[in-house]
Amino acid sequence: MKGKQFFLLGTVAKGDIKKGQFIDLTMLGLNKRPKIETIEFVLKRKDGKIWEDIALGTNELTEDEKEFIKNKGSFGTPFDIINER
Repeated sequence: MKGKQFFLLGTVAKGDIKKGQFIDLTMLGLNKRPKIETIEFVLKRKDGKIWEDIALGTNELTEDEKEFIKNKGSFGTPFDIINER
């Protein structure tokens, strides 16, 4: 069931990201490649430092998949952005 848009926050290691591409979540343990529907920038602050992260939004994750990702917390595992599922 599709619900409210879900955002994954992070930084771009290399390359460009465009709406319509897909987030390959297999590195996180999910066999899923949801479509990027929104790209936003998020201002982050910590210990007096300010920086911008990127937020990739999708509507294609179930509530269980969202919880799975949330329960992982902050993770350093990079994932690929791909052009096809």
